Amino acid sequence: MTRLVFILFLLLNLSQGSLETDLASIPTSPYIENVWDCSEMSFYLQHELEDRGYNAQVAQRIGSPGHSWVIVVTETEIITIEATTMQIVPFRSDFNRVFRNATDAINHGVPVDDVDWWNYDEISRIREASKGNQGNDRCV
Repeated sequence: MTRLVFILFLLLNLSQGSLETDLASIPTSPYIENVWDCSEMSFYLQHELEDRGYNAQVAQRIGSPGHSWVIVVTETEIITIEATTMQIVPFRSDFNRVFRNATDAINHGVPVDDVDWWNYDEISRIREASKGNQGNDRCV
């Protein structure tokens, strides 16, 4: 039984990359105010991290200036990610609300155009190009 537990532990840990590695592998586009800004970028990053198995949520500070960022909750810590730079940053506690995903935000009154990363054509093109390049790395 101990050997089985060890093998399962090893498989689980080998199959998951680090958060930093996963962040580096997520394709994105440069910030564009009111088009592809912190809110769309945060909900996009939350979606991508959730697809990779992370418990990711979007935190928002309402006010002037407002801001959105991603938090990843693990068994031992809460990690803050600035979606506009795709970087882990020191923990931020200045949020007014937290959303599980874009649907949760919309259901709580956040305007769709603040969270609709899937409607940004450039990110769709970048994601498709990224999927097409997976596994095609080779030395020249």
